[in-house]
Amino acid sequence: MSIVIGRNPHEPWKQGMQTFFFDLMLLSTDFFQGTGATSLIFLGYRLLTKKPAKFYLDNCGYFDQPNTSSVSKSRPGFDGQDIVFNTVLHMDSSLHVLEKILTAIFLLNCLQMTGYLDKCDGSNLESVFGGQRNDVRADVQVFFASLLFQNSLAILSNNHAISEIDPSNLKKSIVGLAMFPKVASIINHSCDPNTCTVVVKSKQITLATRIIKEGEQICHVYTGHFADTPRKERQAALKSFYHFDCHCQACLEDYPLFAKCPQTFTEVDPNLADVDKECQFLGNVSEQAWDMKDYAKATNILCKRLSLACQHLKSPHKILIMDRAMLVQALTLCYGNQTYQAGK
Repeated sequence: MSIVIGRNPHEPWKQGMQTFFFDLMLLSTDFFQGTGATSLIFLGYRLLTKKPAKFYLDNCGYFDQPNTSSVSKSRPGFDGQDIVFNTVLHMDSSLHVLEKILTAIFLLNCLQMTGYLDKCDGSNLESVFGGQRNDVRADVQVFFASLLFQNSLAILSNNHAISEIDPSNLKKSIVGLAMFPKVASIINHSCDPNTCTVVVKSKQITLATRIIKEGEQICHVYTGHFADTPRKERQAALKSFYHFDCHCQACLEDYPLFAKCPQTFTEVDPNLADVDKECQFLGNVSEQAWDMKDYAKATNILCKRLSLACQHLKSPHKILIMDRAMLVQALTLCYGNQTYQAGK
């Protein structure tokens, strides 16, 4: 399951209209424009309305207490809603909690105005949360407010920007936000990531950007790559937004910024002159493919260069950094850029 905010011509029209009606009230939040709040608020709301109210009422027992031990597996028919509910949440202060509670109440009012909660039968809520438990979520409004609260926290640190690159000038622009729950629940952060992602239609594909050895952890970069962000800044950003201290190899060894990394094979080992020449040859072929806008060929050549580099080099090194960045761009232009481009 993916929840996308932005241009998505690939969602079937009838399917989209079934839930889009309930999103219309969020247009009133345009006064938040420029703060980044609107899209994140809307994403949490959109997540909930992907399913009818009856779905949550019938399955309320699965939305009781988060179970982080089962985050990577979704029950049949849940389309990842249970994965989101079981996602590890991040809260850093009582003020943060208060803000999310107020947001949930605001969104609950939006749901009520659209008729989403009309004719809700709360009898199952009473059987799960009522009786001796005396849980306030036995009330329909409180139950849905709690789901909106949970969604807003889950999405806060697990959303992904949907980007497209203009082939004429290779400038990247963000056209939407999305949440891919399964990926968010199983892949951790590293300041020296070994993967990248490409969004194709409604799916996010994770691809290796270097050889991943058996037993090595598969990692994304949440924010701050070691090559362009000093360790102190990375650590502060991760602590502030994701509430953890990073202990990846790049942080433990304090990898240098890009400018101070070695850039050839012979700088690492003088006996690798032939490998240096082979890598330079592949680089020239890759540049020609870029000039011809043959991004599929460029992708293939970059994979060969990275494979060669992985056999003889280890981080930090400019070839590993630059070729990863170029591979991400080539993959996006070749496979992902068509997804949200107007008219495609």
